[in-house]
Amino acid sequence: MSSRLSSIWESISLRAKLTSLSVALIGVLLVVSSLGTVSLLRTYLQQNVDTILTSTASTLSNEDPALVEIRLANRQLILPRLPSDFYVAYLDVSGNLLIGLVSSTEDSKNVPNLSSFTYDAVINTQGQPFDADESGSSNLTDPNLADWRIVALPLQDMPGSVVVALPTSGNRDILKQYGLIGAGFGFFLLLISGMSTWLTIASALRPLREVERTARAVAEGDISQRLIERPGKTEIARRLAQQAGAAVLIDYGYDGPPPGSTLQAVRAHCKVDPFVAPGEADLTALVDFSTMAQVARAGGARVLGIAEQGRWLAALGIGARARELPGAAPAKAGEIEAALDRLTHAEQMGRLFKVLGLAATGWPDGAGF
Repeated sequence: MSSRLSSIWESISLRAKLTSLSVALIGVLLVVSSLGTVSLLRTYLQQNVDTILTSTASTLSNEDPALVEIRLANRQLILPRLPSDFYVAYLDVSGNLLIGLVSSTEDSKNVPNLSSFTYDAVINTQGQPFDADESGSSNLTDPNLADWRIVALPLQDMPGSVVVALPTSGNRDILKQYGLIGAGFGFFLLLISGMSTWLTIASALRPLREVERTARAVAEGDISQRLIERPGKTEIARRLAQQAGAAVLIDYGYDGPPPGSTLQAVRAHCKVDPFVAPGEADLTALVDFSTMAQVARAGGARVLGIAEQGRWLAALGIGARARELPGAAPAKAGEIEAALDRLTHAEQMGRLFKVLGLAATGWPDGAGF
């Protein structure tokens, strides 16, 4: 089973793997953040309901039950702003209903069963909000089973108690709506994230696919292949095309067909086998100046030319400069001659090193090309 899963995993493209992992990570972060937000929202809604219940019960505990309806109708009694659905009940010390006030947006007038709310039971609640089902039971193992949020207080000026209850369905509906909105938004965000991640990874892996294609061609014997076979865009060419200016690139390399593999390793200023002491030698290769010129030209730059370093420096007057310098520093005449030979002689740097000249469109020809 594990080998089969491993083979299936290996058959999936790298782009699909990276995209799936990225989307999965974003999904996990969305779930965690959504759970945290729902928890905070539930706490906020609960605290808001508890504040309304406690304030309302505290106000009504100081009122005469027989006058409450009249005082409310005449606006002589101002209560905290209650939701559209609520239930207020005045009970005697035995838990019998004296007066009940019901407000509901539904046709059914469901109210909690308060028969067990004796005076002693109300005192035991200590004025703290609690959950109860329709039967009036507060011994609930799951808060989601609660139908009412209740506060009960003893009356201040007469025996009995007042109970204020709000249905929990309002808060559950809000959380449900938030969940649906969050799920829709999360799905949309995952879709957009997946598409953008897919395109980004596809763009990032395009050079790797070019490397794989070129490697296959070279393995089959075609060493003329290049990594870039479509018009390229380089930063230097872009800047020259947009901002004008010129650039001179100097390095060891070749102009024309590749002379075979140019990979080499250098350690302590000596060439060594690239496969000996890996990580301890500098790997390098000759620069393909003709390809660089093609890429720069495709990017919008003007190619002034490619020249061997010795000839290019000679055209710029390095010989005349070298003849003048010893007059100012006779003691360094030998060093100057050696440096000139090293920079320009064909067996030194003069032929191996090449010079590529680039410029913006409309610029004059470069010297030495």
